[in-house]
Amino acid sequence: MGHVTVVGGCRATNPSADILLGNIAEGQIVKINENGTPTEFYVAKHNYEPSLNGAGRTCVIRKLLYDYRQWNNTAVNTYANSSIDVWLNGPYKDLLDSTARGLIGTTKFYFTPGNANMTVRTLERAVFLASIAELGTSPTYANVEGSAFAMGGLIPATINGNAENQWTRSPDISDTANACIGSFLGGGGILEVIRTDQGCSRPCFTLPSTAKFDRRTLLLVG
Repeated sequence: MGHVTVVGGCRATNPSADILLGNIAEGQIVKINENGTPTEFYVAKHNYEPSLNGAGRTCVIRKLLYDYRQWNNTAVNTYANSSIDVWLNGPYKDLLDSTARGLIGTTKFYFTPGNANMTVRTLERAVFLASIAELGTSPTYANVEGSAFAMGGLIPATINGNAENQWTRSPDISDTANACIGSFLGGGGILEVIRTDQGCSRPCFTLPSTAKFDRRTLLLVG
C-alpha cells in the first residue's frame, strides 16, 4: 500500500498514493486549497470544450457558492471585463494556492458578448462562471453556450446552508441589463445586473486530466 511521508515540512509522495484527475468520475468531489483551506469542488466535465482547448482539460466547479456579488457595476450585461469577470481572474484566483494556479492556465469557452450583441463567440479566461446551459437549463431568453455538465443537481446551490441565486456568464438575450441565474427555486431565471444582493459567485476553472490528487483526501497535490 502506498504511503505519504513528510520531509522538511513538505509532502513527499509515493506515486501509488495519488490519483489522476482524469480517473476521478464526473460528479465526484475533489479538494483544492482556497485561501489556505481545502475547499470542495465537483468534477464537472472531462475533456471540456476539446475543439477549443484540445483534449485533456477537466472543468471543476465550486460545490458551494462563494459569496454574494455584483455581476457588473453598470446596468450592462457584457460578461467580458464585467465586475465579476475581473474579480474571478484577480482577487479570487489569488486565493488559490500556487499548485492550482500553476495548473489552471487559461480556458476557452463559448459566451455571448451581451449589450445587444447576441452572437455566440469564444472567450479565454483562467476562472469563469458556468453558462446557464452548462448548469443544465436552456431557457428561451438565453443562448446555448456549451453543453450541460454531465452531473445534475447544480441548481439550486447553497451558501451558509441556504439556497441562493447563482450568477452565470449568460446574458438575457432579450435585454441589455439582465443576466441569467441558476435560481434558488431551481431551474433558470434572470436578474438585473445592478442588483448587488441577489446573485452569488460560483467559480469554475479547468485543470489538466493529469493533475494529481491525494488518493485518501482527494486534495490537489500536483
